[in-house]
Formats: sequence, structure tokens, C-alpha cells
Amino acid sequence: MRSGIRLAPYYVAVVIGYLVATVGLFVLGYQVMQWLRHGTWEPISVVTVLAWCGSDWARFPTEWIGIHKMLAALPLSLFFFVTGLIVYGIGLTTVENTADKNEHRSA
Repeated sequence: MRSGIRLAPYYVAVVIGYLVATVGLFVLGYQVMQWLRHGTWEPISVVTVLAWCGSDWARFPTEWIGIHKMLAALPLSLFFFVTGLIVYGIGLTTVENTADKNEHRSA
């Protein structure tokens, strides 16, 4: 039972990673639907969402201009998808490694 408790946070990481990657696909799906409907592509970047959330830095950057430019060029769908895959991969790898260690200890 103790090994199941140790693995629980990593299973949560796997589920969260999966959900975050899925959000990235939903954002891309929304953009495709808008393009099919209206014929114009609506770019949604990380900076766009920060501006929607009321970030003054996202609307009028006065410092960290390079980071702003990078985030403005980074599509939100790609950000969510890649971040989700990374979290999913780390969680899954950790679950497998922890399970292998537990098997070796019990053997």
C-alpha cells in the first residue's frame, strides 16, 4: 500500500500533463473552427492571453522585451501541448522508475 501512496503524486502529474496537452489541442481546434467559419486565422499567442488577463506588461512592455517577443511569437496551442507532453512524460517516467524500484525491493 505504501508504494501506491508514493506513486499518487506522479499519477496526478500524468493526468495534469494529459489535460494540459488536451487544452492545447482545443485551442488549435478553436482556431481552425474560426478559420473555417470566417476564412481568417486568429493568432492566439501567450502574450495575447496575458493581455486578456489584464497584464500591463503584455500590452505595453517596458522591460524584458526579448521575452515579450518570444512569448508573442509562441502560439498558445503549441505552448500548452508541449508543456503538457513534458509534464506527462516526466510523470510517466517517474511512475515507471518508481514501480521498477519497488519491484526490485520486494524481490
